[in-house]
Amino acid sequence: MYQHIDFTSASVETTVRQVAQFVAVTDRNPAGAPINVAFVEDIPITERLSAIDALSAADLQVRPIISARRIISESQLVELIQGITNETEIDQLLVVGGDPIQPAGPYTTALELIGSTPIVESAVKLIGLPGFPKEHPTTSVEVLLNHLVEKFEAITAPGRQVELTTQVCLDPAAVHAWISRVRARGVTAPIRIGIPAPTTAAKLLRFCQLCKVDARLEDLYRYGWVADASATLAAPAAFLNLLSQLLQPGDGPISTHVYPMGDVPAALAWWSSIQD
Repeated sequence: MYQHIDFTSASVETTVRQVAQFVAVTDRNPAGAPINVAFVEDIPITERLSAIDALSAADLQVRPIISARRIISESQLVELIQGITNETEIDQLLVVGGDPIQPAGPYTTALELIGSTPIVESAVKLIGLPGFPKEHPTTSVEVLLNHLVEKFEAITAPGRQVELTTQVCLDPAAVHAWISRVRARGVTAPIRIGIPAPTTAAKLLRFCQLCKVDARLEDLYRYGWVADASATLAAPAAFLNLLSQLLQPGDGPISTHVYPMGDVPAALAWWSSIQD
C-alpha cells in the first residue's frame, strides 16, 4: 500500500503496565515483531524482569529498553542485563539516554551505557537506538545526529548490529530529510519510523508532550493527522501516504514502529488492516 515502507515486520511499544494487554492478544501480535518494553516508570528491576519474562514466555520477541539516566548503579545494570540475557535469553536491547535531566547513577548518556562493561561483555547481538527527526528541547538535530553516528560506530565496531527507531514526528518531510542526513553520514542501519496508532487528537498531543515533541493542534491539521476542525480522530494515513511518496530505494531499509496509544487490541487491529 505504501511504497518503500515495509509493513511486514513492524515493532511495537509497551510499558511494563501494558504487558498484560499484549499477552492477552498474543495471537494478534505481528509475527516476529519486536516488542520494545519502555523504561519510563519507577518500577523495581525484579518487576521489570517479570514483565519481560511474561512476554518471552508468550513466545513474543522482546526488545527491552534501557535508559542510561535511570540506572542507579553498575550493579543494578548487571542485574538487569543478566536477567534479560541469561534468564530469558534475549539478545536485543534498545539503549536510550532517558528523560531525566540528572542521572540517577553513573551513566549520563546512551554512549556511556553502550561502552559499559555489563553491556560490552554481554551476549547482546543487536542494539537499537532512537532517532530524532526534530529538535529535542535541549539539543539540536545536528548534535543529536553527531551523537547517533558515534553510537552507531561504537556498536558496529565489535560486530554488533544496529537498528534505529524514530521518535514520534508529525511532519513526514522532516522525517524524510532526517533519513537522508542519516544515510549521508554513513549510517546504514535499518530504520523504523515511529507511528502513533489512530487515537483522539487530544491523546496524540498529550503523547507528543510526553515525548518532548513540540506539537500543536494546527500541526495535526497541517500534516493531515486530523481531517478538519470538527474531527476528533487523529490517524496516520496522510503521514504515511506522503512519506511513502518521498522515500526512494536509496533511503535503505525502512519499516515501522507502532505506538499503541494505550489500546493494544485496537492498535494491532489497525496495523493488520493497513497490510491488506
